[in-house]
Amino acid sequence: MPFLRKHSVRAFAFSLMAGAAPLALVVALPAAAQNAGQSVALAIPAQPVPRALAALSSRTGIQILYAGNKAYEITSTPVSGTYTPDQALRTLLAGTGISHRFVGANAVTISVPGEDVPQVGAGVDGDAVQLETIDVSGAGGGVPAADLPFQTPGSTAVVTREEIDRVPPSRPGDVFNSTPGVIAASKNTGGAVDVNIRGLQGMNRVKVMVDGTQQDSNTYRNYRGFDNRSYFDPELIGGIEIEKGPGTGPYSSGVIGGVVNMRTLGAQDVLLDDKAFGVRVRGSLGDNTIKPQLSPPYSLPRPDDSAPDFLSMDNFTGSLAAAARGEHVDVVAAISRRKQGNYFSGTKGEAPTYFQPGTEVTNSSLDSTSILLKGTLRWFDGQSLELGYSNYESEVGYAHPIQALFRQRQQFRLADVESSRYTARYKWESEEHSWLNLRANLWKAELFSTDPFADQPTGHLETASDSWGWEIWNTSRIDNAFVPVTLKYGAEYSVADISSRNIVSVIPPYSMLEGERKVFGAFASAEFDVTTWMKINTGIRYDYFESTGNVPFAGGPPYSADGTKVLPNATVTFTPFDGVQLFAKYAEGMRAPSVREVAGEALYETMYPNPYLRPEMSRTWEFGANYLGNDLLLEGDKARFKAVYFDNDITDYISRSTVCPIGTNCFANIDEARFKGMEISAGYDMGRAFADVAVNHYFDVELTSAGGARGQWGSAFVPPETTVALTAGLRFLDESMTLGTKVTYVGKRALPFDRSGSLYSAPFWNENIAIVDLFGSYVVNEHMRIDVSVENVADRFYVDALGVASMPSPGRTVRAGFTSKF
Repeated sequence: MPFLRKHSVRAFAFSLMAGAAPLALVVALPAAAQNAGQSVALAIPAQPVPRALAALSSRTGIQILYAGNKAYEITSTPVSGTYTPDQALRTLLAGTGISHRFVGANAVTISVPGEDVPQVGAGVDGDAVQLETIDVSGAGGGVPAADLPFQTPGSTAVVTREEIDRVPPSRPGDVFNSTPGVIAASKNTGGAVDVNIRGLQGMNRVKVMVDGTQQDSNTYRNYRGFDNRSYFDPELIGGIEIEKGPGTGPYSSGVIGGVVNMRTLGAQDVLLDDKAFGVRVRGSLGDNTIKPQLSPPYSLPRPDDSAPDFLSMDNFTGSLAAAARGEHVDVVAAISRRKQGNYFSGTKGEAPTYFQPGTEVTNSSLDSTSILLKGTLRWFDGQSLELGYSNYESEVGYAHPIQALFRQRQQFRLADVESSRYTARYKWESEEHSWLNLRANLWKAELFSTDPFADQPTGHLETASDSWGWEIWNTSRIDNAFVPVTLKYGAEYSVADISSRNIVSVIPPYSMLEGERKVFGAFASAEFDVTTWMKINTGIRYDYFESTGNVPFAGGPPYSADGTKVLPNATVTFTPFDGVQLFAKYAEGMRAPSVREVAGEALYETMYPNPYLRPEMSRTWEFGANYLGNDLLLEGDKARFKAVYFDNDITDYISRSTVCPIGTNCFANIDEARFKGMEISAGYDMGRAFADVAVNHYFDVELTSAGGARGQWGSAFVPPETTVALTAGLRFLDESMTLGTKVTYVGKRALPFDRSGSLYSAPFWNENIAIVDLFGSYVVNEHMRIDVSVENVADRFYVDALGVASMPSPGRTVRAGFTSKF
């Protein structure tokens, strides 16, 4: 393969039960009235205006009065984001020509140009005209994103833009800091995100996507196994959806750990209220970093360990986004710069690593530039096409575990990364046919990176991947007199070409690995509404894989492996009370061997090919409960709770072994890996005060040995036994000011590591440690918001769980930023 050069939880189904042309419309759901006047997260697609108004009313509680037919011929503007009812109404009607006016505290009339109808609703608070109420119970388009996991049977999570901004991420992996069961490993070096979900990590066990695109890239880390690398800038992310364990729908072929899908900015994230055009400007400054001192092949750390202040400009972020919205077209363009030098570790605590408290942590810098271009075209009957392009480039400090271990605090040359993503996403949410809710995606992702060798002025390892794929699926709702059924069915296909080559100054460059991995999957599921309090979902998927690769410099022939599997899943959901769900779920998944695992190849030691590898098989049981309700303790409050027990049993887990069909080091199947535990997510918001907690605890973790291997690679991915993230805050000045704190606790390792095999295989981190952050924000007006944060307030010296090379995390860091929209 030629080298590349630089160059949902689920979609909402809107089943609308309003008539085609009623004589009058009054949408007023008393159960939602408590939301009137409050900001609510909305996701209402373009559709006939009265139907969009029905969805808006069901979420905000405002009455919308209309007598006429012409509005049904006009398509609304999509509403997606957090709005007050008035802001949402203005956005929904933007570009339609329809006007509105409030005729009471929670009542609005709309007027369509050229339509001569009686004005209704005058004096609603007094002599209101009572019109026929239309059932809009199927509208359901305005579920706040943060509420979705608490209405979904199974292990799902959502990270909202608001959560990302509370304590702005110093590194991209920080966006997962409050998600139970999810850890971004090795996040303090390299700039990439390598996600660990419930102890599963690396070699595509977890699929990490941006707008549905996946970068198939992994790199050898010696005693720490292979990582997965995904690159993105949090500044350009609008929200994140996470499904843990084997998936049952699209994006899930070849995956056993889970799926992470990040949504880039849309017009709704940039525009103000009903504006047709707008600009968003964001920026921040921080302290505690210094520009890396470079001198090939490496340099020693500075003798002066004092960190600079804000004005050094060694720790800043800045982004500019512009968007335009019309009746049929949305356009978004954005650029982001992130520059962070080497940070300094905390000053308080013991130093069991080669770094000392309060000193510069070499190879931790990040300097990146990202751009985003997106456009959406909407036309009749709920159809839309979104085209997107994003590019990420960075110069980043990278500490290979073994280099960092033996060369300790030396600063290496910077690594280079370029990533490009292309997307085409089609959607058809038919307003006339309940059986038609179609999605079709086509995507491509390119990645090229260089990792310098620590002992050579110009030597480096080049890694490239070129991935592309498609997904298509449809959701059909079949209503009948017996048991209403929702069918979901589709297919997906992806191809990843990967290659790596060694560039050494004293010998000619040579290719180390070339190969291709193909994965195909088809799935179908049926959800039966057995009664008003019970649902049964059964499904099946068919997965096929083919991995082929060779090591050109060794002169070996191509090696390949392939296989198929039929994978069942089933979920039973009970709703004994309003807002309460009880569920049980079983799902199977298959993870195909990667090109590297089949063909061998490693940089620092020979890994022989093993075409006899079997795919990893996951069998997962989950039992859980959800609660989502209002007015629990006080009028107007909101409570959320989710608890899930999981038992994930993986057979034929692939690790390193010395018992090989060829050679003395290879990838091989071991008997079993097992992770059993409990996850809890809970939140309570009473307006002036709020609190959220995320807990993950493992009851049992098992990894069978890998036949004489020098250390168990899988053990490098074993997470802490217990993690807790607690966030709490108060709101002042009519809730325009927020002050809060976040406490993160990390317990001991879930599985003791046997160091008899290899002293360096398992990463070290601080156990039973709590880190405290502070955050605050002030909304000056609709155009300006100011944010401040203090991370690691106590200035503790510590190493993150699953941190590479035992690099300490940042010490106390102060950051101030702003967001301006106009």
